[in-house]
Amino acid sequence: MKKIRITGRKIPTFWNKSLRLMKLTFLFLVVGLMQLSASVYSQSTKLSLDMRNAKVGEVLDAIEKQSEFRFAYSPGYIDLNRQVTVNIHDKTVDESLNVIFAGTDVEYGVFDRHILLYPESLKPGAEPVVSHATGAQQRTVSGRVSDETGQPLPGVTVVIKGTAQGTVTDSN
Repeated sequence: MKKIRITGRKIPTFWNKSLRLMKLTFLFLVVGLMQLSASVYSQSTKLSLDMRNAKVGEVLDAIEKQSEFRFAYSPGYIDLNRQVTVNIHDKTVDESLNVIFAGTDVEYGVFDRHILLYPESLKPGAEPVVSHATGAQQRTVSGRVSDETGQPLPGVTVVIKGTAQGTVTDSN
């Protein structure tokens, strides 16, 4: 029996699909690992600070100089003039911020290399703080919202002029 060598033969379809699947799996693995390395930065960066009776703003500036972190905050909500004494050696950013803002209502969120500082009252899911002036009067406003034919209009928003107080009408 004579053996014949076949050249130019295609790889079977099963192998094409398997090879394509392996390539895609490798691509997603590499992309996922790149994202993982970006989020680990905040946990792997160590800070060392030794500041006595320094303002919070000065401490945040020192952290920005030591690392690649940048802070975002509203000065109206964060007391930057509060005096703190910070003695931190080889601590992560989370541990450092816990020391700096201990005993205050300041919360923080770390997003890649950005740190967002906000008061606990603005935390997502927290109940809003409502303050009323001591001399403010409560008035009850009643009435009926209807169209040209006299039919009631449900779902109409009624707002007190000059304020943000309002309500939505029902079918009555």
